[in-house]
This record gives sequence, C-alpha cells and structure tokens, in this order.
Amino acid sequence: MCAHYPTSYDPVVVVHGQALLATSPQVTVINEDLRRPDEILRHAGTQALIDFERPVCVLLAAVLHFVADRENPAGIVRRLRDALAPGSHLVISHTTDESPALLMNAARRGFQNAGSPLTPRPRDVVLDFFEGFDLVDPGLVPVEDWRPDDHTAPSVTRPAWVLAAGVAHKP
Repeated sequence: MCAHYPTSYDPVVVVHGQALLATSPQVTVINEDLRRPDEILRHAGTQALIDFERPVCVLLAAVLHFVADRENPAGIVRRLRDALAPGSHLVISHTTDESPALLMNAARRGFQNAGSPLTPRPRDVVLDFFEGFDLVDPGLVPVEDWRPDDHTAPSVTRPAWVLAAGVAHKP
C-alpha cells in the first residue's frame, strides 16, 4: 500500500482535492503541514486509512526543497521513518545545488515571491535524508537517470534544473 499526503496552504486546493477523491476510500487529502509530521501521523484521516504496523510508502516528491534548513527537514524525515514498519519505502525527489546559479537564483526569487522559498541542497545532504533506509539501485540520481525505459537509447538530454530522486527500503 502506498500513501501520499498532499498538503497545501490554500484551503481551496484541499477542498478541491477532497471533492475529487470523495468516491475513493483508498485515498484521502488532509490539510496538514509537512513541517509538523506528528500532526500528519495523528490526523484522523491518516489513522483511518493507514495501518502503520504494515509496510507503506511515503512519497516526498519535490517538497523537501521548500522546507528551510531551520525547519529541520532531516528531522521531519526521521520522524516519518520512525513511524514506518519494516518493509516500508521512502521516495524523495529534491532540487540539488548542481543547477546553474543563474537558473537557481531566478527560481529562488520566483518561489520567494510566491511564498515558498526554495532551498536547493547538495546531493550528499539529500542523501542523508535516507538515513535508516537502504537505497534501491540506482541510488540518488537525476530523475532522468532513474530506471529509464529504454536502456539502449542514447543519453538523455540533461535539463538545466537538476532534480535528484531516490527510492529506499526500511529494513
């Protein structure tokens, strides 16, 4: 079973998501803040849907780079990890600091103006978020290198924005 917790500061987004998923008992939308993982874990919607005694999958797709260092993203991931049963999986994708400075400076300004400061991180810092998990091959790599469909195709054109992704298993 995999679960994804979309969160949003915009209550209209949450209401819209809840309306879209109203007929699906296997999925829920909750209005909680990733920076407060205990509230996510204790939420009635989470508790009704997920049995944390069994393996689950947590997707942190393109979200941790919006959590500032002072908000302790590693601590957030550790708290989620500690709630997971052995056999669970963690998926993270994260903007790295490998992108061109001009692009990242423009992106930072744009996201700051939208109220979501962007924090690209070195790949080794992102790798530390997987502490307590075993990374699955090919490890933490640019998303375009993660299990490409055609292994015989010439190398993929590299986007300027580097988003690294990894999947890991909790032993």
